[in-house]
Amino acid sequence: MLDKDELDEWLERGIAALVLALMLFAALALGGVRSTEFAILTGITLVTLVLWVVRFWLNPSHRFLLHPVVWPVLAFLGYAAWRHTQAPVLYVSRQELMHLSVYAAVFLLVLHNLHRQELTQWVVIVLVVFGTAISFYALIQLASGSEKVLWFTRPANYTRRGGGTFVNPNHLAGLLVTILPLAITQLFLGRWSALIRVFFGYGTLAICAGIAVTMSRGGWIAASVSLLLLLAWLFRRRQYRIPALAGVLVLGLGAWFYFKNVDAAQRRIKDFASHGVLDSGQSRAYLIGPTWQMMTEHPWFGVGPGHFDTAFPAFRPPSIQLAPGWAHNEYLQLLAEYGLIGGLIVAIGIGFMIWGAIKTSKFAERGNDLGFKASNRTAYFLGASIGLTGLLVHCLVEFNLHVPGVAITALALAGILASNLRFGTDNFWITPSWWSRGLVTIATIGFAAWISPLTVQAYREGVLLNAAAKATEVNEALLGQLKAAAAIDPQNPRTPYEVGENLRLMSWQGLADYQAQANEAIQWLQRSAALNPIDPYPHLRMALCHHWLGEKELAQRAFDTARELGPNDVTIANHYGWSLMLRGELDRARAVLVESLRWNDWNNWMARHYLETLERMVKERSASGNPP
Repeated sequence: MLDKDELDEWLERGIAALVLALMLFAALALGGVRSTEFAILTGITLVTLVLWVVRFWLNPSHRFLLHPVVWPVLAFLGYAAWRHTQAPVLYVSRQELMHLSVYAAVFLLVLHNLHRQELTQWVVIVLVVFGTAISFYALIQLASGSEKVLWFTRPANYTRRGGGTFVNPNHLAGLLVTILPLAITQLFLGRWSALIRVFFGYGTLAICAGIAVTMSRGGWIAASVSLLLLLAWLFRRRQYRIPALAGVLVLGLGAWFYFKNVDAAQRRIKDFASHGVLDSGQSRAYLIGPTWQMMTEHPWFGVGPGHFDTAFPAFRPPSIQLAPGWAHNEYLQLLAEYGLIGGLIVAIGIGFMIWGAIKTSKFAERGNDLGFKASNRTAYFLGASIGLTGLLVHCLVEFNLHVPGVAITALALAGILASNLRFGTDNFWITPSWWSRGLVTIATIGFAAWISPLTVQAYREGVLLNAAAKATEVNEALLGQLKAAAAIDPQNPRTPYEVGENLRLMSWQGLADYQAQANEAIQWLQRSAALNPIDPYPHLRMALCHHWLGEKELAQRAFDTARELGPNDVTIANHYGWSLMLRGELDRARAVLVESLRWNDWNNWMARHYLETLERMVKERSASGNPP
């Protein structure tokens, strides 16, 4: 029978294994971005929390490491929970809060349980093995021209790029940028056998190749920054100068050969500053303006947790007609969604992490009068610090921390890095009393009671929505799936919108029950508009339904509301111009449609068609003797 010490050790190993499972599953499951996969991640997190609670009740000597960064983490989580109660769209802010809760739990679990060097080494080895494997998969995707991510077809704009198990190759670049310094520092500084060092050497080359084939320009820059920081550190130690120069030569020659012979990489660089091409890097620059406007109009508290894309229609510049999803800059999006208060809390947290790293840096290195000694502790400390720095650089142009497959790995590495504070001071080690263990237990139970039913709900809804997304035609089966999903989670505004829009399309077929279908569509669209009062599209679709039913006044009112909520949207402008034509306001209609063409003159067939129709109407009126 196991004694308490042996059981405690097994619990510790179990927690470490589950954390590794979290990292690997999140990255393998399309980045963990869909609600079905994230529900599984939440379940694993809950099991891990239970093991931790059992561990510190079983072992009274188990201590808490109250690193100063713990307080900003908890403060930001509490702030997000408070902002959730005031958010315009509760469904969106609730999803954001669930993600933040899991991220905070992962960080705290790692901080308090993955202390021993043996566990840290396993984390490094598994991550480098995984980074090597996923890099080879990305190489195969590029070489074969595959359009698949696992068994899913990815968007056409990501062809000829290696994304591994991520739909967006930029996120694979973010993950590999985080892992790459760990492989390099273990190669140079770790205390390993020659065989293991060879493995880290091959892993380094494979991960560099993986970053290259993602075609992520931000990834290339972030990896370059990381390599320069590593090179600067290695050059401080005389014994590493020649090996470091040799490594730079190998990587430099490889980069030169790659960019000289791969046309896609050359185009990615050439098209960076181009206008009107798919690979242009200007689209991110166009997002700065509306994001800044969000910040200036909501300076203290932001537009709401996770609300960037939801609030975007009111701030949309004419140059961007697609929903951007994210600001493609984590720092600007943080300020837009959470305001200066949220930004200050995060800045304090980052400051405490930097303070802790500086505090422990001299204890993480091993040396004496004879020189510097190789150390796995130093290798991890340096590799994790530079890897996280590279990720923060990449976050200037990407939304990595909104992708669980990247964020969970980064937070796990940050948790282990923060735990190194124990080498510098004992001031933050707390042996908990029964009441403090009780508080943590109650908090864990409360967290589980809150998130467990939401997780089950999200999984059930996600299964139905994933199935509906595969539909190739509008029919009763599709409507059944969407209505079932709406019944599972009635707070999701997108689902009733999809039901209403599909009913509208069925009604427009003009079959016997077209009126009933149009009226039912209006009811679902009204429900969507109530759940998301800042979305213009439910009002636009309602306007089309009212027009189809001959309800002109209601149609005009809905058109006006859609135009007010989405003033710079081409689709809304075209429909609004059409509605003005129906009202007989031809001059206003012409102005709206001409403006729509100015916003999009390359594939705006609807505006051109309506303008041609308008000119015919003007000619017919003139011919009949009526003023145009």
